[in-house]
Amino acid sequence: MGAVSVSDVHVLRSSERTADVNGEPATRATQLGCYSELRTPAVRTPAHIAEALGNATLRALYPNHSWNLPVVPSDTPRGPTRVEQPHVPFIAVQTDEDQVQLYDENLERDLAPWRRRNRSEMTVSALLQWAARLPNLASQRVVMIKGGRLALLQQKNGRLLSCERPCDVVLDELLKDLRSWISTSPSDWPDVVFFLNAADTSLCQQQHPERHDQEGTQQQQQQQEEEELAPVGGDGDGGATAATDDWSSSSSSNSSGRSSGEGEGRGHGLVSEGGRSRRRRQRRQRSKAAIGRCPVPVLSVIKEWDRHKDEDILVPVTVGMHGWAPLHYFPWDRKIERAVFRGREYCHTRVYPYAPGVCSRTYMAFMTQYNPEWAPFVDVGLLDNYTLHLANRTAVQITGRGFVRVSELYLLALDGITASYRLGHLLSLNSVVLKQWGSCLHGIDAGLITRGWGAGGGLSRTPSPWIEWYYRSLVPGTHYVSIWNYHRSDVLNVIKSLRHKRRYLYDIATHGQAFAYRYLAPHARRLYWMRVLREYRQLFGDMEEFVAAQEIPETEPEGPGGPSAK
Repeated sequence: MGAVSVSDVHVLRSSERTADVNGEPATRATQLGCYSELRTPAVRTPAHIAEALGNATLRALYPNHSWNLPVVPSDTPRGPTRVEQPHVPFIAVQTDEDQVQLYDENLERDLAPWRRRNRSEMTVSALLQWAARLPNLASQRVVMIKGGRLALLQQKNGRLLSCERPCDVVLDELLKDLRSWISTSPSDWPDVVFFLNAADTSLCQQQHPERHDQEGTQQQQQQQEEEELAPVGGDGDGGATAATDDWSSSSSSNSSGRSSGEGEGRGHGLVSEGGRSRRRRQRRQRSKAAIGRCPVPVLSVIKEWDRHKDEDILVPVTVGMHGWAPLHYFPWDRKIERAVFRGREYCHTRVYPYAPGVCSRTYMAFMTQYNPEWAPFVDVGLLDNYTLHLANRTAVQITGRGFVRVSELYLLALDGITASYRLGHLLSLNSVVLKQWGSCLHGIDAGLITRGWGAGGGLSRTPSPWIEWYYRSLVPGTHYVSIWNYHRSDVLNVIKSLRHKRRYLYDIATHGQAFAYRYLAPHARRLYWMRVLREYRQLFGDMEEFVAAQEIPETEPEGPGGPSAK
């Protein structure tokens, strides 16, 4: 096995295992129709117990593996053996010049629509007025940098120096890292005010008549749903599940490993989500659909980039960045030839052309457990036990496999609610990343999972729409291998076609590592942030004047109602 399977959650939530009912596994794999999902109540297990449970599961699955061989973290690139050099260059970013290509392929494309606008119309006052109309979400803040210090504006408690609770874990980590970077070299950072969106969705949708009409109709339906909701007490865990026809699962948790209580999801059908979780989901979608076009750029960590390209400017996320070695190695000739995934049952919150009603994580976990054709090639496991209700209301149990530190020849990068931050980690491992690209076959009979294409399906190649700041520089066939190209089961054909091309597979794994080593290291992310803020600042006509009039206190005043932006 060959690289660490990364999860942002380091504990296993286990629950009492329930027996499977009605039907043989092979039969179930061909009779899937409409179903709903119901997550078995889970109890958190201490991390040391979770590790032991995960290791026990792996040893049972792979009894002949060389368990005495560790996965080795490394700061130094190497070849197939410890003493060999890699056959492609590994370049560590030192200056902006070292990642000009990354800027050209990503940042410049994000800046382009804003540079076409009238600079005099893009003002800080317009930013603040627009931000004040948005829902008060834990994942969004107005940020100001001045004189090498960072402050937060427009918080309800009036404080400037600390993130008001609730504060999303991704946002909180990002603010801490920005403060650390700024304090290290204060003169390198421009004085600037920006709206930071650390949610798992974008805010600034591209103006498009067709899309506007669709979003408007959806918004009216959501408002009607909210009016019908009675208040529901309790915080919940954001872990609601959803159901639609034809494998339309939408687990409502956060794709980026956010803490419980922050997940948002989509529920309809036989199993409804909790009222608070649904209101969160509606509030998030309203912030994008109902507020209208962004008057100024928003800095986001994820956005949609498909037929309709959202206009958020992407910035690097930093959660999970620390304590992670830039490279990891396991002997290439000792890897197990399976594609592995471990993670939460997170699913997209809307039906997309690239995956109409299909949640890749729960689908592949089901097929791993119940379809004998999949077992020799794919090992997809969810952290918790998970219950599916099929079209005939038969309950099918997917047994949780727990969080594990495992390495295999292929590593699956599957979408969560949107993009998954784990991709950056997976690229740093010396295994081949199989990334969900997203094309699909429309109109296929949901029951024909193992019997071919079926009849009447119209082919529609549309990629997964969610991206991070660096995705547009990744090249399929060079840095990763794409799956979900024409059908949700094509991962089997991909693996079968590649299994004897060992040199090609090694080239892909090495190029993926070289990319991560160059562009995803902390210093490279820091430089990208600085470049974003310098270019962003030039879009405004009054930025310098506004920031000059602000003051950031040395210490936070006691009690609520501290200073705010003038």
